[in-house]
Amino acid sequence: MLKYLIEKEFKQIRRNSFIPRIIVGMTLMMMLVMPWAANQEVRNIKLCVVDNDKSSLSGRLVHKLASSDYFITRSTAATYSEAMKEIEAGRADMILEIGNGFEEDFMSNQGGRAMISVNAVNAAKGGLGAVYLNTMLSDFAAEIAVQSGPSSLPFSCSAAAYNQAVSQTPDNGQTRLSGMPAAMPASITVVEQTSGQGYLSSPVSVQTLSASFTIIPHYKFNPRLDYRIFMVPALMVMLLTLLCGFLPALNIVSEKEKGTIEQINVSPVGRISFVLAKLIPYWIMGFVVFSIVLMLAWWVYGLVPAGSLLTIYIFAATYILVVSAIGLVVSNYSGTIQQAMFLIFFFLIIFILMSGLFTPIRSMPEWAQAITIVNPLKYFMKVMRMIYLMGSSFGDLNGEYLSLCIFALAMGSWAVLSYRKRS
Repeated sequence: MLKYLIEKEFKQIRRNSFIPRIIVGMTLMMMLVMPWAANQEVRNIKLCVVDNDKSSLSGRLVHKLASSDYFITRSTAATYSEAMKEIEAGRADMILEIGNGFEEDFMSNQGGRAMISVNAVNAAKGGLGAVYLNTMLSDFAAEIAVQSGPSSLPFSCSAAAYNQAVSQTPDNGQTRLSGMPAAMPASITVVEQTSGQGYLSSPVSVQTLSASFTIIPHYKFNPRLDYRIFMVPALMVMLLTLLCGFLPALNIVSEKEKGTIEQINVSPVGRISFVLAKLIPYWIMGFVVFSIVLMLAWWVYGLVPAGSLLTIYIFAATYILVVSAIGLVVSNYSGTIQQAMFLIFFFLIIFILMSGLFTPIRSMPEWAQAITIVNPLKYFMKVMRMIYLMGSSFGDLNGEYLSLCIFALAMGSWAVLSYRKRS
């Protein structure tokens, strides 16, 4: 009996020409477009410069910023008020105001002043932009320090920036390092201001740069800090969730609308056979799609799992059952396709946003972290990232597998019990 029911499901899928198209479209969109678009790296920050000094040193600083990949110095303004109008009009994200006498103060060791104002409506973008600009000012000070030599050290910079600049000189900076004081006086004083709702707040920090120690960071598991490597495994999980959650949710309810389910209801097909006949085709379909996205990740991004491929498939097999069962539960409780669409969309949006796809779960409030315990997407996404990037073994992921098995058992039982035959 089960064999014929599964055969019937495959025939229905084959006759619906829309389903193969949407599967191919979603797969290509998720693997070829989303890794480039869903990127939290902040680049092309629109910078407006107010150069009150108009000296050769300030011009050199502006030229250095313009050559950066992070900033686009599209506009300059004569006054700070005009620059704020650029931010309010959306033509600028940040303002760098170079104070009067910048070069003179800089070279006389009195501290050249520069002020950064940031549009902080997008807090992450504003914060990162301020960090980038601070770093570039530090690098600029380091370059001048190396070129001026120890006899005329009118400024200071961070130790890391100075060391980097020294390492880029032809003689590795050895001759200029002799006689350098342990801690150099500050030269560039950066005043940060944030502009969120409304206008500017009061200055939040005054940063004095001084040499103290050297930090050499080691980036483990993602040495190039490539955000796509972090996102691709998670996008594979999201694709499986959308395909294997939406399609089963629409399956039973579409049969209700067409009336074909009445023929099954009057047959001796049991609940378990009926639910298995609905689950197995989407389980197979999910496996095929998952294999294709694994090959696409290798072919397009050169991304191969650092851990076992067999472990990935074991988790994927369990996870597809979970999301397909959730779709069947939604379909059992829905009377129309519209109801099923809204219900499954509601749950999937919550699952995706609270899965750690974009924001770390540990950064969420404690009550939100408690909700994520009943989110199966969270477990499989964590598993994919740990296997792909860190090479974790099945033994390292026992807890996640146990959680997915509990979800599969609970949701499968719910799907069987919630299916009602009509007389």
